[in-house]
Amino acid sequence: MPSLIVRAINSVGRLIEFCLTGQTDYALTTSDFCLADTIDNSVQAKLAMKELLPYLQQKFGIVLQAPIIINLEKPRTRSWKRVVFSAGEHIGSYTSRWLGENLSHEILLAPGMERRKFKAVLAHELTHAFQAERRLLRTHKGLKEGMARWVEYHVLNEVGLKREADKLCRYRSFILGRGIITILNYEREHGRTATLKWLKDLA
Repeated sequence: MPSLIVRAINSVGRLIEFCLTGQTDYALTTSDFCLADTIDNSVQAKLAMKELLPYLQQKFGIVLQAPIIINLEKPRTRSWKRVVFSAGEHIGSYTSRWLGENLSHEILLAPGMERRKFKAVLAHELTHAFQAERRLLRTHKGLKEGMARWVEYHVLNEVGLKREADKLCRYRSFILGRGIITILNYEREHGRTATLKWLKDLA
């Protein structure tokens, strides 16, 4: 909202409040609707997702049909292995929910993440949502997680967090590390379009 309009609304609001109460503290703020450096509330999370979805569609063919619910809270994990292999950093999780034939996606993301990092982690969880809708890689757990990390890797590089991207390739377990390496190697040899087709064709 242009600052001139905000100042005008504030002036009118303060005048009305003063006439009614004899004092005024009225102030309209639009900060939630500006692009903040960190993601701390649902408005900022939705804005980040709105920026991200066209990129995912254009670069990876990821288009989601079902509703997406984003909650900002630190995800819990039941797996001690996941905590160890991810260096204790568990900042995003995805759950699919079915009500009869209707699917919805629930994503938990830790609040306070730097905006660029948030978009990369959100891209990871949205990839899992896409896999759920398309029923992709159900029998390939390593590649299923690898595909999500592969998308996250490219988003991190796109937003200038190359060091963070490189960290994704250093985990030693197949599910958390070697899966992404397998996909990156396939992409280097065959290109992204062929890689996407390969992943989408796997049951």
